[in-house]
Amino acid sequence: NWQQEIAKFVPTFKILPYWGNVKDRATLRKFWNPKHLGHRDSPFHVLITSYQLIVSDEKHFQRLKWQYMILDEAQAIKSSTSIRWKTLLSFDCRNRLLLTGTPIQNSMQELWALLHFIMPGLFDSHDEFSDWFSKDIESAAQSSGNKGFNQHQLQRLHMILKPFMLRRVKKDVESELGDKIELDVICGMSAKQKALYSGIKEKVPIAELLERANKLDDISTDASLMNLVMQFRKVCNHPELFERTE
Repeated sequence: NWQQEIAKFVPTFKILPYWGNVKDRATLRKFWNPKHLGHRDSPFHVLITSYQLIVSDEKHFQRLKWQYMILDEAQAIKSSTSIRWKTLLSFDCRNRLLLTGTPIQNSMQELWALLHFIMPGLFDSHDEFSDWFSKDIESAAQSSGNKGFNQHQLQRLHMILKPFMLRRVKKDVESELGDKIELDVICGMSAKQKALYSGIKEKVPIAELLERANKLDDISTDASLMNLVMQFRKVCNHPELFERTE
């Protein structure tokens, strides 16, 4: 998906999708010569990979000086004790951008992990951050009601976070969303499905029905149709779903 997005909006950029087995990845790394990177004629300008491969090939990624690190699904590094967080933080990188649609669940520890990742020099001490915000805000969020909640402290936290966050609210972008398109695609039933379907309509015993459709010999004779509508539905979805397993 990201490869398609970049090709669409920045067609002049050369994209290197970094995945595959060990041998495939070793072949791709032949283009990783630092002398040839960072200009218009470079072998690639953008490298796209997964968190799993970043951790697996950490030593290779650390050899390069990266200009930008953009993390999609950034909640994957919300724990400062995780290997992902420590690995990515160790890379030589000038700019970092985190993208996430998952809100922080009232945990200042998670918020600090993301802020420290973006600006290690500014948000360097978790203990200091905790003393300023965590204790009061977390306790207020967990308790019922807002008794003793320091509104001034929350405003101060918002003021500190504002330069580092770009938040998109649904009402602001609703007008940009296109209309939903619904298509009904009618798919005919296979011969096996038709046989099962007509058999259910005729209320043929399930054992005999399956024996006819699948040509199986040893089927329990005491099986019965428990829910006619559900059986019709199973047949329409896929004939193999019709046979119940113990």
